[in-house]
Amino acid sequence: MGKTDLNMPKPDGRGHSKASTHSLPSETKDRVRKHILSFTTVESKPVVQYSKKKQYLDPSLSVKHMYNLYFNECNKDNIVPVKESMYRKIFRQEFNLYFRRVKTEQVLCGRCKSTVKKK
Repeated sequence: MGKTDLNMPKPDGRGHSKASTHSLPSETKDRVRKHILSFTTVESKPVVQYSKKKQYLDPSLSVKHMYNLYFNECNKDNIVPVKESMYRKIFRQEFNLYFRRVKTEQVLCGRCKSTVKKK
């Protein structure tokens, strides 16, 4: 029962089912992807899914803020939103997106804790 024809144990098949009872419908995941694609990068180019090149979003955004916008949009349309953890998972695994850090022109001095002009 648990062995192949050569009397070897079969490989473990846990987690390899495509039709898992816990998986989300593809329409729900597509809605999340579409929402993430609706943002533009800092260079004012649209977000590209599965891009090898790093893409930077506006520094005022965060995944939490993006999820809140998605959540509000779903509530407005009377659609059940995915959990924030699933939103983050799709964001992290399918998109090469980062949040641009704002470069400051001044840094703190290590000795006197005052600001010094950056060279």
